[in-house]
Amino acid sequence: MCDSATMSVSDHDNSSVVSTDDEKFLDEETTWEQTKSVALPFGKYKGKTMESMLKSGRRRHYLRYLQKWDELLPRTRSHINCALDQYEGLKRKAAAEKENVAAPKAKKAKKSK
Repeated sequence: MCDSATMSVSDHDNSSVVSTDDEKFLDEETTWEQTKSVALPFGKYKGKTMESMLKSGRRRHYLRYLQKWDELLPRTRSHINCALDQYEGLKRKAAAEKENVAAPKAKKAKKSK
């Protein structure tokens, strides 16, 4: 998850052509705070922020589709990866909370029998 942890851009495949700005970026780490307001620079959802891209199944699917692009610039890839990591982290957290709420109800049901 990118919220509290950071993600190193160099952990991902960067075999595509890299500009000078992107070379500097490769040594930086991406956080959710940096990523959430970044807008997609191209494509079907051009101008949409990463935060808004997580609110829809279709938009998340599009981000996963973009992840497979070999030509994607490292900076854009890093933001997409961070956004999807954030979503997965929130999803796991919600599932764990739901499980914790369901567990006491199951215990109460066993005690009442």
